[in-house]
Amino acid sequence: MLFRVLRFVFFGTVFSLGWVASATAADVFDQPKALCDYFESLGMKTQFRWGPAPRGNAYVCQYADEFGGNTRFVRGGHVYVDPDSGKVGIALSLQGFQLVRAEAIDTMTEYATKFFQARGQPMPAGLAEVIAADGDEPRHVGGLELSGYGADTWQKQRAVGFTLSRKASAALLASLKQSVTPAERGKEAQVRDVLVARCRKAAGESGRTADAAKLKSTVTPLSASRILVKLTDSEGEFSCQVCDDTDPSVNCGTMGLQLSHKINNGESINLPAELGRKCEYYLQKELSRATDGSFIDHALVARIKTTEVKNEKRFVFEHELDGQNYRCVIRKDDLNFTLEHRTGKGEWHGMVGGVML
Repeated sequence: MLFRVLRFVFFGTVFSLGWVASATAADVFDQPKALCDYFESLGMKTQFRWGPAPRGNAYVCQYADEFGGNTRFVRGGHVYVDPDSGKVGIALSLQGFQLVRAEAIDTMTEYATKFFQARGQPMPAGLAEVIAADGDEPRHVGGLELSGYGADTWQKQRAVGFTLSRKASAALLASLKQSVTPAERGKEAQVRDVLVARCRKAAGESGRTADAAKLKSTVTPLSASRILVKLTDSEGEFSCQVCDDTDPSVNCGTMGLQLSHKINNGESINLPAELGRKCEYYLQKELSRATDGSFIDHALVARIKTTEVKNEKRFVFEHELDGQNYRCVIRKDDLNFTLEHRTGKGEWHGMVGGVML
């Protein structure tokens, strides 16, 4: 997997790549894993933790700002080592939703300048010109390959940035498997087990399997703390996409898992799952005053108290938050929902509605 000008689409928005440095432009590549912490220190959300990429042989880490609310731009950061190409690379990017290109270039240049300053070094010669260039042709300076995004990428994706790479040393390539510690692997496995258990529980509650515990599971990692779980038996297959939406360092985008079921040789049907958690997502989305662009206000979610009220025709969840009462009502036949607030007079006023997927 060769990363040159690689951009990931995450929840409908393009995020690009980024990095951190050391004392010189050469030795900044010698310990790429150490570069990943910088992005998290800026408050960026984890898209990929350092380790093997979901596809290919590269080791990567990737971070990006979230873009909720009135976010004018988001920054991206990415580090990689690719044994197939023999390269180690870093990149920074910025996507400006409400900026003209000149503003985006200035903001991107400031972002890159502070990035290098944090590593105790100036911006590499010519980098500012590459960021602002209309073309994206790579330049070679002192063994480094440097390329920007160019005007065409701005027109298509509202993104500016650069990638910087060089040949990886033999020692670096040989150290990749040892760069992920047993403790990190153990934590990843623990999170995965919790997420699989959520999927298995949702499958059991769907009424489409006699014994969810006996379903055979296959797990595919998608991004940091996000997995796709396939649960199968002789009757069919459940497909469950789930993310650790309790972890504030991860960009899950929403709360609650997505569940579907396919009978052998039949169509796939979407199933209701974790509806109380999804109602809490919509409630916090309506009430949050957070200004950091995050989709989930975890501090607010922690204060929500939810109770399910049994009803034959509807799923009903009552919420209490800071002395205020709310309810989320979901029709069972089509999953249309309304979120309501109870006034001091005891009347219910609608806040938001839609389809609970």
